[in-house]
Amino acid sequence: MEQIDFRSIKDKNASVIIVIHNQSDVLKFQLLSLKKQKTERSFQVIVLDDGSNNKHTNEALVVINASGLEVAYVRQEHRGFRASRARNQGIKLARGKFLIFLDGDMIPAEDFVQLHLQDQEGSGTKTIVAGNRLRRPRSFMSGQPNIDQALLSLPSHPISRGQMTRHQKREEEKRTEFINSDHPWRCCFSCNMSVPNSPEIFFDERFVGWGPDDWHMAFRLFSKENYKVHYDADIIAYEIKTAGASNVLLKVGHEKIVQYRAILEARVHAL
Repeated sequence: MEQIDFRSIKDKNASVIIVIHNQSDVLKFQLLSLKKQKTERSFQVIVLDDGSNNKHTNEALVVINASGLEVAYVRQEHRGFRASRARNQGIKLARGKFLIFLDGDMIPAEDFVQLHLQDQEGSGTKTIVAGNRLRRPRSFMSGQPNIDQALLSLPSHPISRGQMTRHQKREEEKRTEFINSDHPWRCCFSCNMSVPNSPEIFFDERFVGWGPDDWHMAFRLFSKENYKVHYDADIIAYEIKTAGASNVLLKVGHEKIVQYRAILEARVHAL
């Protein structure tokens, strides 16, 4: 059965779209944080499960049912990494005037929704708002008496691994460089990003496996749809990663980005 497209309804200020894969442990923190958002604005939560195993699928459903939030949940079969398709399913369910994207390892700060909406509504034009990503080790989940205390400890929890600190510092430096360059779309990662709920918002489902589908959409919106890009370091979501996690795209040099831009242009032209 073809999925109904709810985007014409738009009875919420925002739709928070989360893609997960075997991340039910982080999901409970995500939903708790969304429940505690410091905003009077209305928003819906959509969880897209990109083929989690049975254990995590069952745990995710328990977490959702216990969250006290109204959550739309859609699971697709595991046929490789298909986050683009999952996000597109979420977009079709979205009733918000703006779409806010979160990855399954990102826990939003308590003012996350409010700040995304503030920037979007204050922009005066179609805008991609890129938020900030701060890394935290999984150890924050333990050592606290309950989940509420663990969540409260997250902003001040130390980054104990030097590699995570270096990656975070590098990303902050590169994003400052990107936003002031002729390719500001490189600031945009689907782990923490918002856009208007408009017909031109979709991810290219030809990206299967880990890949820059977010860069592709951001580049298309910037170059073809006249979107502007705004990076707001105060819109924080905490990435819960292991020490070896690294964003390899930040290491791409000038020659490679020129080649990569040509690939993006070809794909955008083909749409």
